[in-house]
Amino acid sequence: MKKFISLLLFILITSITAFAQTDIEGTWDMKKDGTIVTIKKADSIFEGFVISTESEADIVGKKVIRDIKPTKNGFEGEIYAIKLDKWLEAKFKPDGDIMEVKASLGFVSRTMEWDRK
Repeated sequence: MKKFISLLLFILITSITAFAQTDIEGTWDMKKDGTIVTIKKADSIFEGFVISTESEADIVGKKVIRDIKPTKNGFEGEIYAIKLDKWLEAKFKPDGDIMEVKASLGFVSRTMEWDRK
């Protein structure tokens, strides 16, 4: 009976964790230049593309998020810095309709807050 309860508890926790980890999927307002990004699962990773922007740069349709994988504290992968023309390491922490995005280049990092659309 103890094994059964332990197994049931493990399945319940795993299911809740798996459900929570899909919170990154959706449409997000980057709050910069009116840029809107959509994040979708592709195979076992997530990636994101610009779907609209008020920026003068021609970036609609461009992949700006790649190789996003779930971690213990959210998600990790890479985000494209258009002005630097570089892919940066990034951590994503979705919390309901808000997501904290921390992009890092060496010892320098910047944290942004995105809103779910």
